[in-house]
Amino acid sequence: MNTNSKRLAITMATVLFLLWLTQPYISNWTGSTKTTPATETNIPVAHPTVETPVENTVSDPFRNHVRQNGFSNKANTAPESGASAATGVDPFKAHLDTQKAQAQNSGVSPFGK
Repeated sequence: MNTNSKRLAITMATVLFLLWLTQPYISNWTGSTKTTPATETNIPVAHPTVETPVENTVSDPFRNHVRQNGFSNKANTAPESGASAATGVDPFKAHLDTQKAQAQNSGVSPFGK
């Protein structure tokens, strides 16, 4: 490197270092809201909770399964209305099969056009 390149590199490094040192003062002077990590305070923010309306007309097989069996992996012991309660019948698979049949009958592709 020649002397002009070295001088330019040192000057640029010095300017960047001075800007880094004076950044909090410059931010306060310009009215910027960003602060340095050392002066940042964490104040907990209470987020409003929004309850979503529940549509009671749709039967949810997952919720029905949890109501009847809890969070166990055992098969249904009590028969559901409109579903067979045979041993080994998976209510989740039955629901997915129903959805698949409805999608095929509607003639609409799930991937758009």
